[in-house]
Amino acid sequence: MTTTSDDSGGVPREGELDALFEEVKNWGRWGWDDEKGTLNLVTPAHTLRAISLVRTGRVVSTSFDLDTERSAKNYFPTVHMMLFKGFERPPTAVDQVTIVPHSFTVTHIDAVSHSNYGGALYNGRTAEAIVQRTGLQSGSVLAAKDGIVTRGVLLDIPSSLGRRWLEPDEYITEVDLDAAAEWAGLEVGTGDVVLVRSGLGAREAESGVEDVDRRAGLSPACVRWLHRRDVAVYGGDCFERLPLPYTEHPWAFHQIAQASMGLVLLDNVDLEALATVCAESRWEFLYVISPLRLPGGTGSAVNPLAVF
Repeated sequence: MTTTSDDSGGVPREGELDALFEEVKNWGRWGWDDEKGTLNLVTPAHTLRAISLVRTGRVVSTSFDLDTERSAKNYFPTVHMMLFKGFERPPTAVDQVTIVPHSFTVTHIDAVSHSNYGGALYNGRTAEAIVQRTGLQSGSVLAAKDGIVTRGVLLDIPSSLGRRWLEPDEYITEVDLDAAAEWAGLEVGTGDVVLVRSGLGAREAESGVEDVDRRAGLSPACVRWLHRRDVAVYGGDCFERLPLPYTEHPWAFHQIAQASMGLVLLDNVDLEALATVCAESRWEFLYVISPLRLPGGTGSAVNPLAVF
């Protein structure tokens, strides 16, 4: 782990972020009207190869339960309300669920227009034009309406270092991603979903819920690593490292990954059960993500499944 700026995968200074934004830019790569971003990298051929990984049929959910209790970690709790018909002994049970996907407790996918970088969105659009009261006018979660079925890989950073978890003040760098991939015998490639484990779940299970504003996570420079390998989706038990040492771009990994690269992000993934299964077998699997079809939506709660 490193906290210095260097070419080997450290932490860039704020003045270097603009250059990183330009380096990973995918604007126009799939046409200027494109809204799918890196999901274009998941071709039928990639899906078929991923399906061929299934050998035992074992399925592992990587989603957290929806949490209806307010806490320091869950400031927008899911609202689950039962609805009753106006007669005795109704023949069915009916309920209503309200979910705020962008939080620290809901496993969710981000639409590519969820994050902007200085007002710029993927494919050269602007937040001023696209983010409207009626929803996103381009790059919404509806672009992923056909779901994501591709190869998933788990990079278990603490296990690759012989540790149980990372501490909250640590960065995950490009060097760490390389080392974890080598340790697992993986070659990360085009169309993959890359899941990164920091050990957050294990740490919280032993020490309690930690401060959401101080967490281990990716350095913004990791966008370069994902771009060079044509990764389709990044997800993990960590966002980026919080806090980042930037004034203008406090969520620089999200902002650059989405606005420049068009990278689809999967946040708040529960990786503890998956890590156990992978350690028993292998670190690659079929991965299935199916977001809700919400026109204009900025994201969707999901229950991603790993199939072995």
